[in-house]
Amino acid sequence: MSWCAGKAAPRWVISLNRAMSMKWPWLTCALLLLVSATFAYADEVDDGIVAATKAFRSGDVSGALKALEALRAANPDDVRPNAQLAYVLLMSDGDLERVLDLLTEHLEVFAGDVWALEQIALVAERALDVGRPGLARNCAKTLKKAQPGEKEHRYLWARASYRMGESESVAQACRSLIDDYPSWELPYWLLARSHSDHGLYQKVVEVYRDLLKEQPGNVDARMSMARAQLHQRDYDAAEESYRSALETARRGSDLRANAEAGWALVKEERELSKRLRRQSEFLDLLLIGVLCAWGVVIVVLVAVTSRPSG
Repeated sequence: MSWCAGKAAPRWVISLNRAMSMKWPWLTCALLLLVSATFAYADEVDDGIVAATKAFRSGDVSGALKALEALRAANPDDVRPNAQLAYVLLMSDGDLERVLDLLTEHLEVFAGDVWALEQIALVAERALDVGRPGLARNCAKTLKKAQPGEKEHRYLWARASYRMGESESVAQACRSLIDDYPSWELPYWLLARSHSDHGLYQKVVEVYRDLLKEQPGNVDARMSMARAQLHQRDYDAAEESYRSALETARRGSDLRANAEAGWALVKEERELSKRLRRQSEFLDLLLIGVLCAWGVVIVVLVAVTSRPSG
């Protein structure tokens, strides 16, 4: 506010000097009234914001909210109370949608305000935590508009879309991010999770293969790919992936232990699959044998019953 006063003061001084030199007392009085009204209005808004902030910091949340709401009602054309009101609501678990609306109004005047954009990102995270992905995606939309191309905002959109169950939107957003930032692994994981939720394990394997091209030492990606291959019952490929993870993982690490457990699991699954296949083949043969026996019995009965008597 002092900066604004410093910029405005020279103009008012010049105007006053001119008015006085021209001996227009009515103009001088009008200018003085305008200056006093401008600074009184500014002081009223600033003082109100400061008072509300002090109330909030002292624990009087409801008092701070009432003061800021009254300040907004008294000064509808001034968006400065919006930011503080949004902050108090966010910190006191208030209406998240209202917070987003207030911050959006703030950005319409103070475009690109970094603090406001950070608060909108917090609203999005809070919305995801409480199960409101639609609101989180609205936040992402606002952020993308304010900072086009920012990867974090695009990823937030993908996360919100995932929570909403919109797999096509997730795939589109993640693939776009992977193309633009191939070494950033978060979009790979989200895309793989989305494919896995729908049982598309071949696509999951393809996603991890793309990630491993960029990060060949990523042991987690190798083991995740092995699990997807295990879901496909591609035991040879799963065993090879776990073996590769073992070679890559540091000795004595948790990742190496997990890779060893996964390798053992592949062997167990393979043996179980063989037993089940043998049992299935045995049951198939048994069923065929029973059907053949019943066929013979039926043929004999038909032959006996169809023989002419005496």
